[in-house]
Amino acid sequence: MSFFKNAAWMTGGTILVQVIAQITNIALARILSPEYFGVIGITSTIILFIYIVQEAGLNAVIIQKKEISNKLISTTFYLNITLSVILSIIILGLAPIIAQFYDMEGIRTILNFSVLGIFLGALGVTYKGLLMRERKFRQYTITELLSEAIAVTLTFILLYYNMIFYAISARLVIKPAVHSVILLKYFGINNFLSYPDYRLIKEIIPFGSKVLGIRVVEFTRNHIDYLIIGKLLGSYSLGLYTIAFQWGMLTKFYIGGSISKVVFPEVARNQDNLYKVSQFFLNILSKFLFLILPICFGFVFTSNEFILGVYGEKWIPTVHVLEVLVATGGVASFGHVISRIYQGLGSPEIDLSNKLYSTILLVPIIVFTSQWGIIAVSVGILINTILFETRLFVKIVKTLEIDFKQVIISFYKPLLATTITYIFYFTFKEYLLSVYWSFQSDLLYLCILLILQLFLYLIISYLINKDTVLWMFSKFKKIKQINNKARYS
Repeated sequence: MSFFKNAAWMTGGTILVQVIAQITNIALARILSPEYFGVIGITSTIILFIYIVQEAGLNAVIIQKKEISNKLISTTFYLNITLSVILSIIILGLAPIIAQFYDMEGIRTILNFSVLGIFLGALGVTYKGLLMRERKFRQYTITELLSEAIAVTLTFILLYYNMIFYAISARLVIKPAVHSVILLKYFGINNFLSYPDYRLIKEIIPFGSKVLGIRVVEFTRNHIDYLIIGKLLGSYSLGLYTIAFQWGMLTKFYIGGSISKVVFPEVARNQDNLYKVSQFFLNILSKFLFLILPICFGFVFTSNEFILGVYGEKWIPTVHVLEVLVATGGVASFGHVISRIYQGLGSPEIDLSNKLYSTILLVPIIVFTSQWGIIAVSVGILINTILFETRLFVKIVKTLEIDFKQVIISFYKPLLATTITYIFYFTFKEYLLSVYWSFQSDLLYLCILLILQLFLYLIISYLINKDTVLWMFSKFKKIKQINNKARYS
């Protein structure tokens, strides 16, 4: 498959996974109080950190190396198993200490239950790397969707029986377990049967440790706010922040994240041809902006209606936090993609240093702004993100020897189309829709606003940015044709 077909599979699949996950979170939010989501925020952060350590370094070696051997695959497989056992023991030991530190009921139960998912997930980590190396993103996406659907089903079953903390942790256990079973069936169990060659650790550790360092610093940069907010502001404020963060970081983790997974192997294949990488970067930049700008603007202009219609009145204090974090996620999504470009070029240390400095500055910013509440903390995080992601963006442009005029051209049309769209949208909403129509359902009103935004954006983009719109529809058409062929073959 071409890059854009792979990106479409990854982005589409990730969006569907996100839709399933968010429906689950919405159902939980309708039932539970913000304090429960504070517990979810802390435990999810800890377990996600474990998954980052579990996957990042060893997987990156398999993807980045030009040639790999069965011995290398076998060695990374067993290293993952060993690492996961160690991580599981650490979590079991720290669970009661973490629960006592935050004084939040349920943290210990969720962490103890999640250890099972850490171990079972280790069985499929190496195979994820192989799928991405071979650019089998269709298979990867289907696996993600299936495992997410099964995990969510079990979550609702446990929720029905009022097993709240087990329902919260079910996805953390079942999803990686199902993922591993599917991948083991796809690739077979040969790696269980062959012996590892631990002399290859000398090949794995140098590059893998750099990538792992980047992911750990990146993770710390993205989630240290949870750990500090939970301690300084308590579970209620953290619960509000958790809901806002899930949607605010949509563009970074689910659009930028999906594209970055495809960018990494694509850049790695062309790492010796800097001109080709630069043209590739400019090409995806305009397409990337076409996707994320309307999402960011859309959330900002409908944040109140969104929270009221989807989550209910008790979550209204989340609105302004969401608006700030949406802007943060939009800016950070660029850095997410650029990070993978540097990794593909074999220079992950550049991104590592940028994220390290950003994280060091972020801690005092959060501590200082926390005295004014959760909104002030969110603004501080936004300022930090703008400073360091802009620095990284300028650096990659210089590294790839790109003329800044070309960058401005890539920004111009998507930004102009989005700006005009929301001028028309705001005018229509405030002076026509709100004056002449009234709606009994908050959710219905939200749906009408979203449809209006989408309609305006596509029309105006077609007039201003016609090539990109036609490109998007052509890609959707090709993917549909491929799916039809696969269905009847």
